[in-house]
Amino acid sequence: MQELAIEEMARTNATHRVIIKAEDLNGVGTGFGALSAASAAATTGTLTPFGALAASVQTTFVAGYLKTPFTAGSITALTLTLGYDLATGTDKAAGYLAATSLLTGATPVSYFPVEIADPSDATTTQAAAVTLVKRVSKAFAAAQTLQALFTSTTANLTDLLTGEVHLYFRNLDLSNI
Repeated sequence: MQELAIEEMARTNATHRVIIKAEDLNGVGTGFGALSAASAAATTGTLTPFGALAASVQTTFVAGYLKTPFTAGSITALTLTLGYDLATGTDKAAGYLAATSLLTGATPVSYFPVEIADPSDATTTQAAAVTLVKRVSKAFAAAQTLQALFTSTTANLTDLLTGEVHLYFRNLDLSNI
């Protein structure tokens, strides 16, 4: 996770960027939040780029950019789902983004907008992947974690060879206002 410089904040409408590479998912990487070799030996892996966020933190923007589509040995599909886990509530794995393809040859999206995907959370629904930016706003009454869930089909995440996705977030800490 990287806090953006003021110029990048103005350009992207985000406060933070998370760059996730194949190495972070296949058990080889050692960076912040990378899956261990044991965790990567499965068809799903969850990264929590910010750790726990206080109840005072409101996520007001989420977007993604698939810089390099992922390639893999025998994996036939790879998806990313963005959501959240409430410390005193229910997980919503697709609270921000329903499963979106990231794998070469499986028609991956280059830019994916994020709207609240759960109709019970808002009147908007998941949009077609046509632009980089969509606005979201989600306030929480309890501490929560933002989660990026990666799911592969036919092989474990250890088979991932290359790929890179950038996730952008704007987190507003209302306790600092």
